Amino acid sequence: VQTNAWDIEEGNFASLLSVLARIRKLDFAGFETNIRFLRSEFTRPAEARRKFADLGLTAIGAHYGLVEPYQPDIIVRDAAGAASVGAQYL
Repeated sequence: VQTNAWDIEEGNFASLLSVLARIRKLDFAGFETNIRFLRSEFTRPAEARRKFADLGLTAIGAHYGLVEPYQPDIIVRDAAGAASVGAQYL
């Protein structure tokens, strides 16, 4: 499921986890979210992956919003960071 339907506070990973817990209760098995909600965890990816697994969810993908800068170096950094927290696609 896409997390756009819920309000998530950027930079507050607990806010994303709260939304993901609600998503899991709706019986979804995976999620896609904006890269903005994952960046805070790029320095501790194993912990983020564990928290997703504890919720029983797969991080299917991360995406950019239309206001994001599309600079190649940022995209490469974000792709590596998203993969490190378990996102399968960007």
